[in-house]
Amino acid sequence: MPRYNELKRIAREAFEEAAELYKDQRVNSERSLQVAVWSALNRLLAERKTFRLFVEPRLVLPGKGRWPQAVRVPDIVVCNRDRAIAVIELKFKPRGRPASKGDLDKFAALAHPRCKDLLVTHERWRGDKEPKHFPLGRDAVFIWMAIGASTGDGHAPREDIAHRYLRLVYSTTTHSIED
Repeated sequence: MPRYNELKRIAREAFEEAAELYKDQRVNSERSLQVAVWSALNRLLAERKTFRLFVEPRLVLPGKGRWPQAVRVPDIVVCNRDRAIAVIELKFKPRGRPASKGDLDKFAALAHPRCKDLLVTHERWRGDKEPKHFPLGRDAVFIWMAIGASTGDGHAPREDIAHRYLRLVYSTTTHSIED
């Protein structure tokens, strides 16, 4: 897996490309932001042929004790040949402040020990070989990207995932990327 800093650098570069597309009026919704980020990541990771990107994979968090079974659908998941190494959430609110609390709760849920056996799977694959399963890496990076008018400080991630969290926001007010 690329080290945290390398993966964060690649994510930042992909987001910078998406922000440029927004400035050129080519990103006009969260879905088009998702396409722009996916496309940039796909290009930036292409030289490393072992990487796969999943768009909106359905992740079923196991129930355990007081925790009920739950489904989470992140915007993008980055996998290397062995495991999922990054979970990306996107927000698009160019005239307001994008909310991060729900996404940070999702990151915290995915980082919880009950998810140690969670798999990212290409469940719609219908080919001649079995689909590959990718466990969520215990060291996966959680990335929150947003385009918004007011960015503020946002909510802070839980302490146990703060070292592997990256927040990137393009401010439509200052026309710059804030982290």
